Amino acid sequence: QRPVTLVRLPGGQQDRPATLLVTVEGSRRAAQAALGVPLDLRRFRPNLHLDLDAEPYDEEGWIGRRLRVGQAELEVMQGCVRCVIPTRDPDTQAKWPGLMRWLAAERAMTFGVIVRATGPAVVRQNDPVALL
Repeated sequence: QRPVTLVRLPGGQQDRPATLLVTVEGSRRAAQAALGVPLDLRRFRPNLHLDLDAEPYDEEGWIGRRLRVGQAELEVMQGCVRCVIPTRDPDTQAKWPGLMRWLAAERAMTFGVIVRATGPAVVRQNDPVALL
């Protein structure tokens, strides 16, 4: 063991500056059904979670397009390749390696899409969503 000091970075830590992670409820439900256990959305740490009338994983077809959410226009850049963090329970930090195995076998390690806002905007709960 060794002593550690925790510090809060101003603005937080982001491995992809100026981007957001978008997930879709239909994809979360499909993953949960495939895994056969409850799948807490917090594991994936989305900035924006959309509950749409869409087929599971439809968001992967949005890459290269734009999405309007409320006042925001978002460029859909790429699928989000997942690290090990989603395998940790958000409350207990218990490990669930089965999630990583499933992501590797069934989803090419991706879940959600990385987007970039085209400018400042406000997004509110229940705002309309449109693929442009």
